[in-house]
Parts: sequence; C-alpha cells; structure tokens
Amino acid sequence: MTVSVDPATSGWTVVGPLADLPPGTRREVTLANGRIALVLSTEEGIFACCGDCPHQDSPLIDALLDGAVLT
Repeated sequence: MTVSVDPATSGWTVVGPLADLPPGTRREVTLANGRIALVLSTEEGIFACCGDCPHQDSPLIDALLDGAVLT
C-alpha cells in the first residue's frame, strides 16, 4: 500500500512511514491536539481515531478490533 500525502495542502499530519505499520499493528501517537490511535487491519485498511474512548474513558489502543470497529 502506498500513500502520498502533502501535509502542506491536505490537512493531514504525517506521523511516519506506512511501512512501519505491518498488518495488525497498533500505534498510539501524541499530537499537539491530543492522542490518536493508529490501527492497520489487513481487511479494512488503516484507521486513525481519537486515542481515548469517550464512553469508557480508556485508551482505544487497547480496544478489540472487529472489522472497522474498535470495541
């Protein structure tokens, strides 16, 4: 999978090479506006979401991945 992003025009923040996220990998990244959880699933692609679960007040990096849903 190749992703080309120009952070100056896309609004995205580059946090590292996609090659550093093999299938099944989870990473938590801290940005200026808070933590995000990165998940690379072989079936669904790569996801980035808020690092904390708003319902359980717990880190989403530890959540179970069911397709495209973190639980």
